[in-house]
Amino acid sequence: MARSKYKGVGRVKDNEKKPYRAFCDRRHVGYYETPEEAAKARDLQVLALEFLQGREARDFNFSREEYSEEQIGAVVDKLTTPQTPHSNGNGSTGSRFEARVRVPDARVLLACCKTKEEAARVRDLAKMLLQGAPPEAARGLTLDWAGVSPEQLRRQQAPVRAKLVDVRSQ
Repeated sequence: MARSKYKGVGRVKDNEKKPYRAFCDRRHVGYYETPEEAAKARDLQVLALEFLQGREARDFNFSREEYSEEQIGAVVDKLTTPQTPHSNGNGSTGSRFEARVRVPDARVLLACCKTKEEAARVRDLAKMLLQGAPPEAARGLTLDWAGVSPEQLRRQQAPVRAKLVDVRSQ
């Protein structure tokens, strides 16, 4: 893959319609028609990872002011939305939903759930733990946590906290 003048963008030979590939932290972001589109997608991915991982992002292709909070939020939601039902490998779709979150240098499978709502609940609990924020202050939550007491929240977060601690200690 040939590099372009933009950071995290390369040109691929085998894709004529969308020959520019964007990548961030050695992860594929997508294919795009122009190098500028790919560079902007890469910048949005960097900003979303900055938000999720709590680290300072640098090395942008374009000015940070070109990206709105809504654009960054959309990428954060895409990165943290529960996966669709998991394929069991023989072409048929099973009935489980994966709850995943990104932590520095890893993508963590938190749980395989029977419903999309259950996967969203597990993911929300992990996001609150990673952000260190109560439900009112945490960003990007899927469910409404207004009726949950702090004690109930702590009890529900215990298994998720254990999973995150296991991943970080590896």
